[in-house]
Amino acid sequence: MADDVTGLSRRSFLTGRMPPPAAEAGAAAPLIAGIGAGCLAAAGVDCQLCRDACAEDAIAFRPRRGGPFLPSIRASLCTGCADCLAVCPTAAIQLVPAPDAAQEAARGAAHG
Repeated sequence: MADDVTGLSRRSFLTGRMPPPAAEAGAAAPLIAGIGAGCLAAAGVDCQLCRDACAEDAIAFRPRRGGPFLPSIRASLCTGCADCLAVCPTAAIQLVPAPDAAQEAARGAAHG
């Protein structure tokens, strides 16, 4: 029987890169993208390649005064497919453990 391709992003299907396996019960937290200090936007260079590569729209760019927009990861939308990792010219994106629901709720409440 053919491999199951449901749930793959178009990019993963066409490139043959399979997403990380889903976390099993009791396993480590699922992985999502995390943007590090080497991001070009943080250095004042306009780059949004990661956003363009994300089929789930999990990477948003928020405006800032005096520089290019800064990326942020929407953890609830990120599937950990790693499509953004391949296109980042500075390798500033890593897969990191996803925050649990309690941490996410606390962070949202703190930011208003």
